[in-house]
Amino acid sequence: MRGLSVRFTLTFLAVISSGFFHLSTAQTSNPKLEEIITKHLATIGAEETRRSVSTRLITGIVIATFRSPQLGRIAGNAALASEGEKNIIGMSFDRAEYPIDKFGYDGSEVTTSYIRPGVRSTLADFLKTHETIIEQGLLGGTLSTAWPLFDENKRGAKLEYGGIKRIGEREAYEIRYSPRKGADLKIRIYLDRTTFQHIRTLYERTIPPPMGIAPDLSASQRETRYRMIEDFSDFRKEGGLMLPHTYKLQLELETRNGTYLAEWEMRLSNFAFNQKLHPRIFKAN
Repeated sequence: MRGLSVRFTLTFLAVISSGFFHLSTAQTSNPKLEEIITKHLATIGAEETRRSVSTRLITGIVIATFRSPQLGRIAGNAALASEGEKNIIGMSFDRAEYPIDKFGYDGSEVTTSYIRPGVRSTLADFLKTHETIIEQGLLGGTLSTAWPLFDENKRGAKLEYGGIKRIGEREAYEIRYSPRKGADLKIRIYLDRTTFQHIRTLYERTIPPPMGIAPDLSASQRETRYRMIEDFSDFRKEGGLMLPHTYKLQLELETRNGTYLAEWEMRLSNFAFNQKLHPRIFKAN
């Protein structure tokens, strides 16, 4: 058993460092936000179980699909690690033009990787620009110990109930998330109305077009839109916790330079808990 644990940890480190409940309940028309969050946490596991897990190491495969401006699809390895508020997600690919993508928070600083000296990927650049996503523990959802709903008071964020929304064929409770320091992004968390599992986080930002020196020039300017979606599915128990095994991240940018659209789907298969982690693991650069 010890040998298996060592091999798993080594596999995780190789990815990170490479070049890189279901719970049924009667529905209420106006539920209280506190009740929704309490039931959400219960879907993950009993409080004692959640508190007993100090670290998480998760690995699997990732398929990156690029739809615009160019078409492409590549497969690689994915790894996630977290300890308290520290967290990191890493992806490695056997492609010279896109060898790695990593995004981490070591408790004091957000870092992201470079695909070549001085150049970040579009995804890394977006996350570095909007550090709140990583710093607040939102990235990766309940896969991470940093998930802010584990202790929303500690984060100091403002949470508001946003009603019931439809996510595909499912109904979900919307939670509007506003970081204490504020954010340029509109952040929305969605919890399944039946199971209370976290199934999506949505990030959006719209920047009005710049004013032109003449009215006709202003009319031709485009607004800039940023939209990132995290989707979570295939919930199964691991170490007493109900966690998603499929994690999909989609990024769409509409700028004056055109449209960028890509998605990364991680299929997670290996979970280890309470492993000793070196602090350096949470540095992405």
